[in-house]
Amino acid sequence: RAAHYLNLSEIETDRQSEIGSDIARGLSYVLARQVWIDWSDLSSRPDALIEVPSDADPRAGQPRRNILIATLETEGQTYDIRLARYKSPEQPAIWLFTPQSVDNVDALHAAFGPHPYEDEIPQVLKRKLAGLWLWEWIAIPLLLVGLAALGYATHQTTLRLARRSQRKSLQKGIERSSMPLAILVMAGATQLLVTYVLSFSGPVQAFLRPALIILMVWGGGMTALRILDAVLNRITLRFVGKIDDKRGRDEREFYASIYALRRLIILLMVGLALLIVLVQLKFFDSVGLTLLASAGVLTVVFGIAGQAVPGNILAARQIAFAKPVRIGDSVRFEGNWAY
Repeated sequence: RAAHYLNLSEIETDRQSEIGSDIARGLSYVLARQVWIDWSDLSSRPDALIEVPSDADPRAGQPRRNILIATLETEGQTYDIRLARYKSPEQPAIWLFTPQSVDNVDALHAAFGPHPYEDEIPQVLKRKLAGLWLWEWIAIPLLLVGLAALGYATHQTTLRLARRSQRKSLQKGIERSSMPLAILVMAGATQLLVTYVLSFSGPVQAFLRPALIILMVWGGGMTALRILDAVLNRITLRFVGKIDDKRGRDEREFYASIYALRRLIILLMVGLALLIVLVQLKFFDSVGLTLLASAGVLTVVFGIAGQAVPGNILAARQIAFAKPVRIGDSVRFEGNWAY
């Protein structure tokens, strides 16, 4: 029965009844695992006309012939799943999944279909409860417990390795990176699980996918940043030592430059991490046109809100290069002497 909701016009007529149900089943697997759809949001009108006027949607008040259900990406290729309205001379208009959507099912099912391990799940646990399969209500708590144990083991192992280090600066850097490294391992293990072992349903994937991206980027970035910070601190202690006003001008300038370099690296890594997250979450695809349309307003808003940030960055660069003051200088501030 589900095959009748597919437009199979590009498949030979004698094969439609043979493979139609298989294509419908494959599409059902993909939708259930990768797309979180509230079907009640679709228009109940036969012409799918958007009745409520909206400035954000220029199609308001116009009948629609094509509706995008989801866009999925695999192996660098993007695939659309769409519904389209068709009408024959003697029949009322009907909505079917488009021929292109039907043609995309094989590739999407190969990438997002059920994994072989799911065949071992009892059929009774594949029923839905509150939007999720029954086995998910069992697997998710077990997964959280297992990930917590993995994170704790990673954290403790990292601390043990740090204690074996002969250099205190490196030891401190490894100790500080133990927590982000544990989070990175936990997120990576979850990603491997959902890629090769189990495919969760659409609602779980909708939350899990962005959460894993954010955690992996944050964990990897913080781990690298804290190790690099330990290296810079080691360089400072080796060539400068403890800073005070007794140190020479060149040493204090070197210390100020190292500190400025550290701040610049932090800024670049935060910006890079934010860009990676936005690209992976397809942020620019979803809101790019909206941003362009409202660029004038956004320019004013960000210009006002962000004056302090670029101002501080430029001031820090100027101080780092011109060095009118250096770390370790004696200064008199509000009647008090300080370094």
